[in-house]
Amino acid sequence: MRALAWGTVAVWVLLLTALAWPVLAAVAGLLAVGTVAVRAPRWPPLRLTVLLGTALALGALGPAALGAVEVDEALRRGVRAFLLVASAGVTQALIGPEGVRALAAGALRVLRRVPAVSEASLLAPELRGEPRLIAGTRELIARVTEAAPRPSRLADAVIGWVGDEEVRHR
Repeated sequence: MRALAWGTVAVWVLLLTALAWPVLAAVAGLLAVGTVAVRAPRWPPLRLTVLLGTALALGALGPAALGAVEVDEALRRGVRAFLLVASAGVTQALIGPEGVRALAAGALRVLRRVPAVSEASLLAPELRGEPRLIAGTRELIARVTEAAPRPSRLADAVIGWVGDEEVRHR
């Protein structure tokens, strides 16, 4: 688990410091290997990861559409956004939620000299997935999966879910 954590950190540092196609390709290759290693019961979080990563990647293309940046740079930024999200999702799928919490707690212990971090490290062991949050997330994934691949139907599914969640939590 420790090697995976350092590998994820190394990937993030690479992605945040080098915006070159060879680096992006190398990271994509590493993520492909990690994805192959994910066991079938851990696939659902990866579906949400792909959805979120795709949304962020498409958002990174906006400045190119406006002419603020070159298309090549926008594409590299979009791929980087997707890979950052994907690396977190693959790491979570490989080690599970408990492993992610253990990694976060370990990172907080290392950084404990920072005042806000020391407070967060006291709260980290108490964090658990709340059943309502897990159920709500599964409901959202089901609605998005059932929606036809048209933007209006996808938006309707998400907006309907938000409304239902608001009613449930009043």
